[in-house]
Amino acid sequence: MAAADSPASTDGSESTEKSAKPKKTHPLHTTWIFYINELPEDHHGDPNAKHEGHRIRCLGRCSTVEEFWKVFKATEKPSQLQFTEAFYLMREPCDPQWEKPEYSNGGRWRRRHGDVRSADYLWCELAMSAVGEKLDQLVDSHNSVLGVGVSPRPTSVVVEIWTASLDFDADKTVEFAERFNSLILPRPVPFKNVYYESE
Repeated sequence: MAAADSPASTDGSESTEKSAKPKKTHPLHTTWIFYINELPEDHHGDPNAKHEGHRIRCLGRCSTVEEFWKVFKATEKPSQLQFTEAFYLMREPCDPQWEKPEYSNGGRWRRRHGDVRSADYLWCELAMSAVGEKLDQLVDSHNSVLGVGVSPRPTSVVVEIWTASLDFDADKTVEFAERFNSLILPRPVPFKNVYYESE
């Protein structure tokens, strides 16, 4: 009598193997790092304290779109920060310490918006534009964007774009704000006190 054929597997191992394929990720052009410049509850004697008592702390790295959203969603919103605290997203290996020598050839565009309630919206759009490399549209071809930042104030919100080399033209500050609105923000906002800062 011939031996019976072995029955097909019923433990689902075959389907499990098929479903265990690694999820597809979408790599970014470079790695970016989230930072917070915060006021510790007790910063006296803290070796990490910088900027008049503020402390810069890394919140996470992202090299893919998926990692970006994981870190972004896990952090607080700018509207939850204390005034003078700030969020930054910097291109690795940069960090938001203005006095470092590697920033001596660069600077940062700063502009102020009069409605602090827009802080969360501006931070999200700015961060997405940074990792998507859209901000390079705002600077000269020889330049590059190193990072972005958002900081709430009592009656306004300050937005920053850090650049690798000097990109200052006093006659173009208004034009820069207009280009930022037209190229980056889906919902334009009015900016005031637009200026460029350098070492």
